[in-house]
Amino acid sequence: MITRKTKSIGVVAILFFLGSAAAFSFAAYEIYQLGTSLEEEVNLVANNEALRRQATESNQLVEQTEAERNQLANFILTEDETINFLAEIERVAFERGVRLQTTSLNLVERSGTDFDSLEASFSFSGSDRQVREIVSMFETIPYENVITTMELSFNQGQVSGTLELILSIASYD
Repeated sequence: MITRKTKSIGVVAILFFLGSAAAFSFAAYEIYQLGTSLEEEVNLVANNEALRRQATESNQLVEQTEAERNQLANFILTEDETINFLAEIERVAFERGVRLQTTSLNLVERSGTDFDSLEASFSFSGSDRQVREIVSMFETIPYENVITTMELSFNQGQVSGTLELILSIASYD
């Protein structure tokens, strides 16, 4: 027979068991939440460390390539240098005895790049030797350029012609 005392102990045991089960469930849930939070923080720290490492590598690359970039910059005109460049071409042509005239200049913006293009056309005339020197000068300009068109005509020892070229110009928008 079940006595009153046994029933009381049974009820207390059941309540204790339910309380323990509830406490265990709550603790397990809290541990799961803390574990998830810790995992997110670990991933965040790892991502930040990777970004820091990448930034350090990028800074080192910038420092290591500074001299090379400065050297390459000498081969690209800037918008400020174009007037001096054109004046220098005209000065050299005058010194060589070639009549040189800039017939057109057109700045073409190239979207999505750090460079624009300067399309320039020149007409010139002089002796065969003088014109050869000027054409050679255009071919060996120490800047990034492409000669797109060149026409020459010969008439009684004189050579006249036109030349079109495209120069890359650094744009700093």
